[in-house]
Amino acid sequence: MTKIEKIKKIGSMFLATSIALTFCSCDKKSSENGNSTGSSNSTSSNNVNSKTAVAYHAPEAIKNRGELNVGVPSDENFTFFKDKDGNNSGYAVNFSEEIAKKIGENVKVNYVSKSSAELLDSVSNGDIDLAIGSFDNAGILKKNFSVSNSYWPMTVDPIFVYAKNGQESNYTEESSLKNKKIAVESGSDESAFVSNFVPDAELIECDNIEACVEKVLNGEADLIASKDAEWSGTGTESDNKDNPDISKCSVTIPANPEDIGMFIPVMLGNTELVDLLNNLVNELSESNKVSSWIFDSYSKFSNLDNSNDKIEEETQN
Repeated sequence: MTKIEKIKKIGSMFLATSIALTFCSCDKKSSENGNSTGSSNSTSSNNVNSKTAVAYHAPEAIKNRGELNVGVPSDENFTFFKDKDGNNSGYAVNFSEEIAKKIGENVKVNYVSKSSAELLDSVSNGDIDLAIGSFDNAGILKKNFSVSNSYWPMTVDPIFVYAKNGQESNYTEESSLKNKKIAVESGSDESAFVSNFVPDAELIECDNIEACVEKVLNGEADLIASKDAEWSGTGTESDNKDNPDISKCSVTIPANPEDIGMFIPVMLGNTELVDLLNNLVNELSESNKVSSWIFDSYSKFSNLDNSNDKIEEETQN
């Protein structure tokens, strides 16, 4: 397997393990904290000293206190882990150190390890400045957070949507997919996309694509999700003719392809920190550093995991 193939495999792993982000508490917290329309340009003494204010998490404030608080996932294998010597490792560490350097040469990183869902609450209530993990749905994140540009180095195409012939015009925007029954092949990338990007939809998992077609035609499902942009609807590679009973919709999942990637969430309104992150992401993208970090992180964790398995096996023997 080549390095590129391995990185693509890692991308699938991110997608397969991504969480459906829910922010019931975040809306309330944003409102309570006054961050829904806040700006990090506000630098009064009270704001700078209150972790619930946007200004507390602005780059200059972080530089002055000399500590960048980064949330890292406790439930995501190689993103952040301890190496064989007990040191912090993983691509989240590489990224965090670069962010700290960008803010100021004397800024140290303080890692806070929690589950992915808990990290978002921690960003919202100001316990941490930002979070690095499998936050891959910008469309949902932007409702409650300010987010960086995607730092994930691989391009991923959106998933296409198909409906029963004559009904495709009913599905032209993302909101039209809400609460609809969407048929997918079990365990597929399409299944992960629908769960992550259209959490309000009902997922209808089928054994194969033919079963998905049948579900739509008999009314058990409203739509089919497929990564094939020119899918024939027949499920057979030899038949390239369009299925006259199935039509492609204009909407994709997600509707905005830029919402696909890996993003760093910060407190809503913290435009200064987002600008700094975006500048760094652009610099790192030019040198392919993030790709190398993720690949190395995956390799190190895999080797560490294999070593632990061998030790456990030897102990049992």
